[in-house]
Amino acid sequence: MSGRSKRDRRRERGASWLGDSPASEEENNRDLAENTAGIYGLDGLDLGGSTRITVKSIDLHSIQPDPTQPRRAVPSAVRAAVDPTQAADLLAAWIGQSALDENTVAGLVNGDEHLMAEPEGEDHLSDFDPLTLSLLKVIEIAASIKRDGLTNPITVIKRDGRYEIETGERRWLAYHLLNMTDPDGDWAHIPARVMDDFSVWRQATENTARDDLNGVARARQLALLLMDLHKRDGAQFEPLSAFEHEQDFYAQVADGNTWRVPRGKGQALVQAMGLSGTGQVRQYRAILRLPREVWVHADDNDWTEFEIRNIDGATVTGVTVADDEQAKDKPKKRKPSLIKRFADQQIPTIEKTLRQLKGKDRDKAITYLRQLLEKIEAEK
Repeated sequence: MSGRSKRDRRRERGASWLGDSPASEEENNRDLAENTAGIYGLDGLDLGGSTRITVKSIDLHSIQPDPTQPRRAVPSAVRAAVDPTQAADLLAAWIGQSALDENTVAGLVNGDEHLMAEPEGEDHLSDFDPLTLSLLKVIEIAASIKRDGLTNPITVIKRDGRYEIETGERRWLAYHLLNMTDPDGDWAHIPARVMDDFSVWRQATENTARDDLNGVARARQLALLLMDLHKRDGAQFEPLSAFEHEQDFYAQVADGNTWRVPRGKGQALVQAMGLSGTGQVRQYRAILRLPREVWVHADDNDWTEFEIRNIDGATVTGVTVADDEQAKDKPKKRKPSLIKRFADQQIPTIEKTLRQLKGKDRDKAITYLRQLLEKIEAEK
């Protein structure tokens, strides 16, 4: 009889088929204190967070997601159909609305990667809709956990006899998926760091360190951090439950003239958000004022802030941000030249699109570009 454990045999199975290996939720397994040290000490600002960390195995069913989490792991259409706290029902509805069937999902979780390739071996992920692609991310995390184990425990806070997720919602969903597809496995409990208190700054650090947040998710993250900074000065905000739509909760700080970045706190905010400077705060705050249908569509389709800003018919304007590094009466910058706008905006979009295309689709796109260049050259 083989001396290998069930865990060892799992590690021999499976592979990544979303382009990242291993799954992004299992990468960058850095110490939690190391992740946040650069933020908590900035400008002498105490950004909160527990110093005592307990890691324990917790029953999946005693854990619920944070309803204000900036990253929406589950698409809006699925969240609208099922109670988000009921993970098994949520996954069943998600699979039912996706382009995958239960057998395919189970096969992928068990490492049967050929299900994701066309007969000639060419990847066809571009054929899937955003809802299915978001499900595939959770499936890949589940497959990675089954193969390698959970290398980075989720982070939870104990509230009213239950646990609420601070970071790791997709890992929690992946465990539920494993529980559904591998009933003989031991997936009813998940390793978790139990923190003394909740910290939106710790949550922001984790979100920034992992898979890139889309534009709407970053706007949510910004709103939570701004609310926290202003609460420290005595401000009060309505809870999420007070609003009919979640966007209105975050939009409480959409007015940059009323809710400026507190003086001296801009650098902490920029670092927590992973931004290049305080000027980007205006761009993400502006997303909070998007028309409702654009907000939902952009979130479900993982649009970046740049993609949102350049939607036809969507007016997204900047908001003033006060910071000790920005003067109130700073003169307006000249409008960038046409060639600079092309270099800064259009070229990155073209590059991103080409990198997303695969195989024959990429070849066709390159051919179109070459033909366009030849045509323009001939018109000189």
